[in-house]
Amino acid sequence: MKKMILVLSIMLLSLTNSGCSAVIQQIPEEVLIPEYTIDTLPNGIFIKAGDTFYAPSNSDKTYSNLPQNSSASRVLWYTDNKIHVPEYKNGNQIIYRNNKTVPSMFVLEGFEHICDSIGIRDIRLNTNGQYIVATQNSIKDTSDVYAKLMEYVRDETIVLDNLNGNSINSRMINKTGSISGLTKGQTYTLGFYLGTQYYEIETVADTEIYCSKSITTITRFDMTKNGYLTLQMPDLLTPGLYDIDNSGVVRYGGVIQE
Repeated sequence: MKKMILVLSIMLLSLTNSGCSAVIQQIPEEVLIPEYTIDTLPNGIFIKAGDTFYAPSNSDKTYSNLPQNSSASRVLWYTDNKIHVPEYKNGNQIIYRNNKTVPSMFVLEGFEHICDSIGIRDIRLNTNGQYIVATQNSIKDTSDVYAKLMEYVRDETIVLDNLNGNSINSRMINKTGSISGLTKGQTYTLGFYLGTQYYEIETVADTEIYCSKSITTITRFDMTKNGYLTLQMPDLLTPGLYDIDNSGVVRYGGVIQE
């Protein structure tokens, strides 16, 4: 398995005699997108770009099964700018390899961006009219809020009280149970209760949250003599994230004019 290298542009401030100046540095970051040739290709679903095969990303999901229908409980959430999600581009193919079986169909699940938020979802209203987080599965384990809350919480129910002094209310909570209206990268003060004890933490809105929006069944594919088949993808895909048969997520940017 090879590794792709992503170059990130980072702005650094340097002090000079006349004040601060902005310097752009290109810093390479190693990104683990599994990459194969035809000789090393295992079973599964891949993006084929030229002679190289890229594995979709199968992390950052809140579900583990194929969908029966689209649901707000089926969420993708990221704290790393999706650097491990490969891009499906013009001229690429989605291929499937298996040396024993061929499914009769494949399920393509589309996701829409809901919000950038702190890494909490599935916020619920309890019988006392309080907004609660009942399980650790509702907190993104790579988010800033997870690290901050785990200093106080183990298995307790968290009662969310306010954000920047504004009481948590239904207008803030979207269909995924996450808090809308936040700016990515900005710091917020979150007030909450554990039992009768009140706490406040400073936390960053570092989580991109996506929700299942569409289900498409793919029944057409082309067999090849190279040990894999190619899926006939829908003609009118909209830009966004797609989970292919629950085997992993790819990012489609739309048709690019050559």
